[in-house]
Amino acid sequence: MDLLGVGPLELVFVLLIVFLVIGPNDMAATVKKIGRFLSTVKKSEFWRGVNEISKEVRTLPNTLMREAELEDLQKDLDKDAKEIRNVSKEFSADVPDWRKSAREEVSASQKAASTAADAQVESSTEPETDQPPAAEEEKE
Repeated sequence: MDLLGVGPLELVFVLLIVFLVIGPNDMAATVKKIGRFLSTVKKSEFWRGVNEISKEVRTLPNTLMREAELEDLQKDLDKDAKEIRNVSKEFSADVPDWRKSAREEVSASQKAASTAADAQVESSTEPETDQPPAAEEEKE
């Protein structure tokens, strides 16, 4: 166990020196004063700041990895958006050509339909007879 860089043997040695310097009679009052001091330090804004910074330092590698991954994802999204814009530009450039060819096809279909309708009208205006024309001449 290593607490603040102080091992168990070193801790026992420091406690032994404190016991010899303070003496057994004043030990309880001294420990009480140290406890109050530590409580005051722990409740202070300084200690909160130290804890926040310590937490940030401990989580820094994970945060950096997440941010790096987000940057990669952002690059991928930018690349995909650029490709979509290019496809959109190509599509919008092709639309006038499609419109022109569609108009030409519609125009050609309309001409063919009007020609067929004219031919139908012409064939319906001719007199219809059941007998061939030679047979009609014989009757007269």
